[in-house]
Amino acid sequence: MKNLTRALFCVVLAASASVAFTQGPAEQAAASDKVIDHIRQADLLNHILPILWTKAQLNAILPSIEKARQNVRKVHDNEYHKLMDLDPKVTAAVDKALNDGQVPGRDLLKSINDQLRSLTMTRQAMGGLNESGVYDAIVANLNNGQKKAMANDLDPASVTPGIKVETMSDEDRIRFYIRNILLDPLAYDLLVKMLRSSAVQEK
Repeated sequence: MKNLTRALFCVVLAASASVAFTQGPAEQAAASDKVIDHIRQADLLNHILPILWTKAQLNAILPSIEKARQNVRKVHDNEYHKLMDLDPKVTAAVDKALNDGQVPGRDLLKSINDQLRSLTMTRQAMGGLNESGVYDAIVANLNNGQKKAMANDLDPASVTPGIKVETMSDEDRIRFYIRNILLDPLAYDLLVKMLRSSAVQEK
């Protein structure tokens, strides 16, 4: 399905280019982003709805997803401040290079890379924590049939080329689903709307 989304994305870009003269760059980008979000929402629902959630189950797992969203916001905020602290040093090095011909140097780049690597490791650690929190909620609240459907929903090889699908357990596959579907930035609002809709059973 992600390949389908990419293909549709290309179509949308081509279509938006044909009407570019009617909108400014900012408006055009916002309109295009909105369409891409709608396409991704349709893709997500193809994976979410077949699990046949009940409202009780959605109420049980949504707090774990909201906690994950809060964690992501904290990580992004931390990254922002770290990058803002880093910027004066980098800007000064660029200015010296342009004005005095003094190359920024490998030591500076190594220091920057080390800091960026640390940010990446923090993000990965938080991603694993978020995934585990949602997984625990899934295991505690979904029945065996739903968990099996979740495990079989995605073809991991089509999403992550090179992944060793043959070694993946059902838990691995459920975690893969959580990572790629339930923790998608657009999934939470869809789940909330499902909770409020008549399309989902109470129990």
